[in-house]
Amino acid sequence: MFKYIIAVLTGLIVGLLIIFYGNLIYVNIEQKTAIRDGSELMQYFREIPLGVFWVRISAHSLGMFFAGLVASLVSAKGKYVTGISTFMILFIAIIYFVFDNYYPTWFVVSDISIAAILGFAGVVVGSTRYT
Repeated sequence: MFKYIIAVLTGLIVGLLIIFYGNLIYVNIEQKTAIRDGSELMQYFREIPLGVFWVRISAHSLGMFFAGLVASLVSAKGKYVTGISTFMILFIAIIYFVFDNYYPTWFVVSDISIAAILGFAGVVVGSTRYT
């Protein structure tokens, strides 16, 4: 039981660090302005470069991949269970973040789908190691 908790915590720490560092890049690229209503928000999303969105998508996706990978590698038994549980904890947090803020639809769909695919790929890659 203790090894499962250590594996999940290690995966969460690695995933959150990668997402945090990606968000540091995102904050430095993005230009914050005062937004008062919905029309100003839509105009703001039209004016910022697309690279800002792709930095955030890549940060979420790489964080999910390495969280699943590390949790599966650290766990001695039940590699799929620990990897998927770590992946799902981060996935729920990312879904909450994306739907809590007002992002364009294409960003929400691509962020969630790419993060889910890469998170599961990280679990599969980490679980196929030989012991």
